[in-house]
Amino acid sequence: MGRFTPSQVALIVFGCGLILSSVFMDRIAKAWEDFLYPNAVHWQQMRIVPGKDQKIVVPNAEVLVVKQAGALLTLFLRPEDKLTPQSMVHELCRRDGCVKSAFAVNDTDRAVATYKLRGASMQIVLMRLGDGALWVEYKGKPDGMAAFDNVLESVSAQLAERKAGSPG
Repeated sequence: MGRFTPSQVALIVFGCGLILSSVFMDRIAKAWEDFLYPNAVHWQQMRIVPGKDQKIVVPNAEVLVVKQAGALLTLFLRPEDKLTPQSMVHELCRRDGCVKSAFAVNDTDRAVATYKLRGASMQIVLMRLGDGALWVEYKGKPDGMAAFDNVLESVSAQLAERKAGSPG
C-alpha cells in the first residue's frame, strides 16, 4: 500500500468525522440543547424553559406546574367541552365570593378572578391556548403574573408553530 497525499488524508479524516458525527448526532444535539437550556423540561412535545427563580414540576403527563415564590402557573390538558374560562370563573366567583372578576368582551378564552385574603389580593387567571385543549391557570398576586410571561410566550409560539406545521 502506498502513501496517502495530504489532501487524501484530509478527506479521510473529514469522512471519518462525518461518519462519527452522524452516529452520535442525537447525543450531540441533546448536549447542545442542554447547554442552551439547562433547566428545560419537555412536556407534550414542547420545551418549557423556567425563569431564574422558577421550578418546574410535572405531576403527571397532562399537568405541568411552574412554581415561583408565592405564585403558581399550571398548564394542563382539558378535553374539549362547553366550558370556557369565563364560565368557570363566573361559577368560581359565585361559589367563593371573589371581590371582582374581569372578562374581555370578545375573548371567551381568558378570565380573571380577584380575591382578598387576609388583606392581600390574590388573582386567579384562566386561559385557553391554541385550539382550546391546553389551559393555563395562574394563582398568585395580581402583579406576579408578569414573571411567567417568558413561559407563556414560549408555549404560545410553540403551539402556533405546531398548528402552522400540521396538515389541514
